[in-house]
Amino acid sequence: MAMTREEKNAYERERYRKAHPQRKRKIRVMGRPKLHEGEKPILPQKPFSALFTPFFINRNPKK
Repeated sequence: MAMTREEKNAYERERYRKAHPQRKRKIRVMGRPKLHEGEKPILPQKPFSALFTPFFINRNPKK
């Protein structure tokens, strides 16, 4: 007797699952990292550009 569409789909799914076992996924917890005792949080800093260091300022002034 021929399989119905639902039986065929179930059979194909089961075949696929056996051939492609699922990987265990790592669980990620979002949020702030926990601070340990004695640690200080890292504060955001201003972007730094080497162009504003004394080496680059007025190195080639227009005459």
